[in-house]
Amino acid sequence: MVEQEAVNFEVASSSLAGGAKHRHYGRPWCFCLRVVRNWCVAGIVLLLIGWYNRSMAGRLGKLDKTISFAAEKTEAGPSVFVSVFTGFSDKQEEPELKNYNLKSDFDSGTVRFGRSADNDIVINSPLVSSHHGHFEVVPQAGEKPGTVKVFDDGSTNKIYVNGTLVKERVLKDNDIVRIDNISRPLSDGVLMLMSASEATTYKMMRKLRGKKIIIGRSAQAGLRLPHLTVSRRHISLDRTADGKYRISNLSQTNPVIVNSDLLLKPRVLKDRDVILLSVYELIYIENVGLIYKEDPENLSAKVKEDVAAAVRHAENEKDRKRAERYNKISTMGKMAEALSDILSVFKLGA
Repeated sequence: MVEQEAVNFEVASSSLAGGAKHRHYGRPWCFCLRVVRNWCVAGIVLLLIGWYNRSMAGRLGKLDKTISFAAEKTEAGPSVFVSVFTGFSDKQEEPELKNYNLKSDFDSGTVRFGRSADNDIVINSPLVSSHHGHFEVVPQAGEKPGTVKVFDDGSTNKIYVNGTLVKERVLKDNDIVRIDNISRPLSDGVLMLMSASEATTYKMMRKLRGKKIIIGRSAQAGLRLPHLTVSRRHISLDRTADGKYRISNLSQTNPVIVNSDLLLKPRVLKDRDVILLSVYELIYIENVGLIYKEDPENLSAKVKEDVAAAVRHAENEKDRKRAERYNKISTMGKMAEALSDILSVFKLGA
């Protein structure tokens, strides 16, 4: 009996040793399989990134980066758009936003604007002179977009481009031309907003309603901005006791820019403040609401520049660390932006 138990014990011991040996030799194989699998996945990702870069490079390579406008091509040639916003005035009870194609909507390359009815663009504001100024569209050879200049024709209230007083100026995409009191905007002030294509012209959201307005990608947002790089709840506008709105950034990863400054804490908006988030530009008009546009080509790069500037010029260590956090684009953010660009390639190629 003792001998039988000894035999059984030896058999059991050899079985356990064999199992341990099997597991010992099995682990390296599993590890190798995991390594091969990971390398295969990495290879597929790299192939997709290479395809994406080649696709985008093929399209972007056709663009001339030295021109003022990357304008869309039409049968009549490249186009340049201006969105003209006029606020409340004695002659205009409701604010108005009109979009014009400076290339095809007018008979000549000179487009005059002012209060008088004989102008190409009639602007009903007491701040605007009868013949305030004009745009000149200078065509270029081939498919290159034309250069657009704005001129002040001796007006009373002058012309400002991006806050700078000018007599004449070559305009770029997303430039803001103003006829207004720059330091203290007036209700009847005028904005002329430059866009390179009809798709990037401005839209108007009428009067802000409610004590709290959420702006983001969510379908429940008060203003829905559907681009993939926008957070579901990106911005909160909270009405103060005196009827103004305080802006806050609700996103932990995506920055918000107000007048070229990174928004690190809530602040009360002023009339004509310019807000950038992701690929969108919003302009706050007091007692009116928001006018906004989507421009993936230019605005996301502008946001990154302003965030980088905030890192360099931070007033204290806490602000610098918060700016650096926004400056480090998350992997998911990069993937969303790349996916959005890939989808646009398919759309353009269709």
